[in-house]
Amino acid sequence: MSTVVVPARGQIRRLDRPVEPSENVTEEDLKQPSKVVELFLRLLRNVATLLRRWWPRRIDYEDFVLDSGGTEYRFPHGFKARVRWLVVDWLPDTPGVPHQLERVAGTGKTDDQTLVLASGAAGVVTLRVEEAG
Repeated sequence: MSTVVVPARGQIRRLDRPVEPSENVTEEDLKQPSKVVELFLRLLRNVATLLRRWWPRRIDYEDFVLDSGGTEYRFPHGFKARVRWLVVDWLPDTPGVPHQLERVAGTGKTDDQTLVLASGAAGVVTLRVEEAG
């Protein structure tokens, strides 16, 4: 599951989309046992490949307004595990100033449900939070 959170617009939106099959199967194909076996084996192979692949869940907090001065911000993710986070877009209030975000640890701070970051610079950030595995 991938999600984007846009606080300015009050939106939470899923990024995943349903997919269509890459091949069509006709009634005529199903009347031929060898074609059915071939299709079934291909299907099992593809399912096994998908089940073994690591798909980290992620949330994008888009256009989140930050103040300077060490203000702490909570980013709830609910992954029940450690997360990785990165700034994917940054628009500082003062041109050329880096984002200056850092993780806040300690009691009541960052845990396996919520990422807490302190901001040392004002601006607008898009932050990606994903499960670490």
